[in-house]
Amino acid sequence: VYKRQTVNIDVNFTIDSLPTSAPTSLAMCEELAGSNLATFDLTSLDNTINGGTADAVTWFDDAATSSSIGFPGAYISGNATVYAVVTNATTSCSDTAEVTLIINSLPSSNQGALALCDEGSSQATFDLTSLDNGINGGTADVVTWFTDPATTGSIATPGTYTTGSTTVYALVTNATTLCSDTAEVILTVNPLPT
Repeated sequence: VYKRQTVNIDVNFTIDSLPTSAPTSLAMCEELAGSNLATFDLTSLDNTINGGTADAVTWFDDAATSSSIGFPGAYISGNATVYAVVTNATTSCSDTAEVTLIINSLPSSNQGALALCDEGSSQATFDLTSLDNGINGGTADVVTWFTDPATTGSIATPGTYTTGSTTVYALVTNATTLCSDTAEVILTVNPLPT
């Protein structure tokens, strides 16, 4: 005769929680006017994505997380959505966050020129601010004046800038996006007739 026997076994299950993965966005100015492209450092978002934990963040350009981004520190893209997979090294649990990449256009920056008659010593006093609306295309973008293309030599009084014939540079900045572009402006001092 077969006798059925019951044995009680205690089984403990551990449920590991998913790591933190916070969706976010990253906006950059386009690198070249009209290109709609920028180089994003996705790794700059790692602490935001993983909530400041030590959990690893791996980057992908598809929602299925099958196409990894080879160089997330220098990812060239237009407006797009990428995906960050956050993985806990202890539990191997992972979660995915969506990251929106936004390209902000460069402001309009038009070249210009201004010519005045010699006021003495081959110099003239130029009102550079009179060119602002032409330089920024008539927008509300801020125009700041410089003596060099690297925009390190600021012109303190652009409304009364005394100089000889030279080239100056107008930095046009969008106050909302902080994107900026530079325009070259040629200043000419015409000699007086003799």
